[in-house]
Amino acid sequence: MITDLLLSVALIALIVYVYRQQSRQRELDSKYKKQTKTLFQAQKAAEVSQVTLENLQSELSSVQAEAHQLKAQADEREREIIQSKALFSTIANVAYDLVFVLNEEHDVIAINSSAALIFGDRNPIGEQLCDVIESPELDDIVDRAMEEAEHLEEQIVINDHFFRARTQVMRYDDERAFIGVALQDITQLVRLNRARRDM
Repeated sequence: MITDLLLSVALIALIVYVYRQQSRQRELDSKYKKQTKTLFQAQKAAEVSQVTLENLQSELSSVQAEAHQLKAQADEREREIIQSKALFSTIANVAYDLVFVLNEEHDVIAINSSAALIFGDRNPIGEQLCDVIESPELDDIVDRAMEEAEHLEEQIVINDHFFRARTQVMRYDDERAFIGVALQDITQLVRLNRARRDM
């Protein structure tokens, strides 16, 4: 159980890391575009005025060097994102638990392969958790996890099956967070314990 919990926490942490890397990638791409635009403007100005040619060439070299550095950083960041996504996918898809990642509005933004199996051809990405899984208990756990900003673990019943539900809130900035939800089917274990008590 501890291993499953650590696996779920690691999964959510990886998602947050990927999101941060993507944000950084967008920032680098924006800077690179701005530097490229500055470079183009500098080249046009050099064509118009020969008087400031030497200064413009110096500025041009500086801009080119900075643009090259930003491009190298952007490429490295992209490689890191690809590696992070591959690592996240590997961890998520070897977990036996059903794993859902939600945004603050309780929209499903990611699931692992175990969770995908229960939906068949239906893709729950973008849907509200309450529309995907009809369980007021689960909705309540997610709400409380967001309010208390901490890990919660409880046993719930969904469609006559017993699940151990675990939630983990992972903040990626001061105001935003992902909510990880892991559901472990413990129906057989519960029935076995009940049978032992009845003996």
